[in-house]
Amino acid sequence: MLKERFFWIGLIIVVCSMIGNHLYFQSKQLTLPIFLKHYYETQVYEDGNQLQFYYLNNKENPVDVSYVSIDGVLLNPVDVPKFPTSYDENYRPNIEQNFTHHTLESVKFRFPEYAIPVKVGSDDVWTFNNMKVTFTNGKTLDVNIGEVRVYGKPPENEALNNTYSSSSNQNFSQWYAAATKPLTIEGISSPFSDQIGTDLFIKLFAGPDITSQDALNRFSQVPEWYNDEFLSDVHLEDLEGSSLNEELFPIHLNESDFIKLYMYFNPESSYIFDFYITVYGTTGDGEPFEYAVPINASNAPYLTEDDVNKLIEERMGGLNK
Repeated sequence: MLKERFFWIGLIIVVCSMIGNHLYFQSKQLTLPIFLKHYYETQVYEDGNQLQFYYLNNKENPVDVSYVSIDGVLLNPVDVPKFPTSYDENYRPNIEQNFTHHTLESVKFRFPEYAIPVKVGSDDVWTFNNMKVTFTNGKTLDVNIGEVRVYGKPPENEALNNTYSSSSNQNFSQWYAAATKPLTIEGISSPFSDQIGTDLFIKLFAGPDITSQDALNRFSQVPEWYNDEFLSDVHLEDLEGSSLNEELFPIHLNESDFIKLYMYFNPESSYIFDFYITVYGTTGDGEPFEYAVPINASNAPYLTEDDVNKLIEERMGGLNK
């Protein structure tokens, strides 16, 4: 009788444990994928350029993106072929990162000229913030993906000559240019400064007008993440320059004088961006000019388990809601 009682007690404990584990697992499941925020500027091409979007998905029983509708434009994902050497039946080629209960995945779409409301060479701009995403389970979700701007033609100006640029997966890029004529730089603007905030940090160095590092430091206001730990990964010996500030301008350049921009990206940011900042001012002849400098984080977002939980809390107020 005693043995039978222990048997039933043990069985009840096992059943309760299984139910608890199942409920915990269910509590960690997303009702639908969560898209990250993207801030893109691009131009249209006749055969279409590709844009990549990232989202959180369930690791168990995931759903794929079937197609999207953007302002009535229907787009299908660009196929990502499996590697022929992959023998894992659960292998998914669009997975960027794996977490305990979720995956970070990506999907690409091609934007051909014939399908979108922008023509090559035109002054048109197509801006969108939302996509209606239909998944393979038949459900459709209206998703805010940040902001994308598609231009009919690239920005062009010959006031500055780009002499060198580079980017890396160390959350850093640099851009050098020389003035082709006498210039007065009146400012530098970013199209998404309100949305991105301090996740993009830009330092400027120009010569020969600005040469004193002490003078530059008077203007510097750096974000908290721009610290010794971050800089130890940058491996950049030349760290001159000041953070952008209205007091830096105007900057006067003679022909062949140079300007350098150092661009740093918050390594903990969940934003994805690929856009232009604008250097603007007037030439010595009094003509206004604008020069577009490409900004590209150059790598996919890297999230931690805490980042994933925070994103879910921010977007859904918790899991499975």
